[in-house]
Amino acid sequence: MSTRRVLIRAGLLALAAAYPFAVVLGPRHGLAVLLAAGLAMGNFWMMAARLAGVSALLTLPAAPGHGALTARTMIAGTIRWVLTFFLLWTLLKYAHALPVVAGLSCVVASITLQAFVDCSRVERDPSTGAGP
Repeated sequence: MSTRRVLIRAGLLALAAAYPFAVVLGPRHGLAVLLAAGLAMGNFWMMAARLAGVSALLTLPAAPGHGALTARTMIAGTIRWVLTFFLLWTLLKYAHALPVVAGLSCVVASITLQAFVDCSRVERDPSTGAGP
């Protein structure tokens, strides 16, 4: 699954979701959708970058032990989630919950769309009754 494709689709979905909120409820709520989607997209990007870094580090011959990498990953993940929590808390303080949830859902919908596209492009074996 390509991180870049997921983030591009999430941004497009966030723009499509922000427009109705901006028209019906006001521009502040449309901005809340975009900010929440940006927050979730940033969190997803940081997670993907960290996993890519750890997997690249594990392929090196002189890689640190699994325990050290697990500890680093846990510390970085904890910092990322605490930062995300407080940013989301602040966003919910100034915006209604519905646009924020719509923005966060854009990343989930994007991951689902990407998984659907990847699954539909996989070449499958022919069924047992098919063929000559």
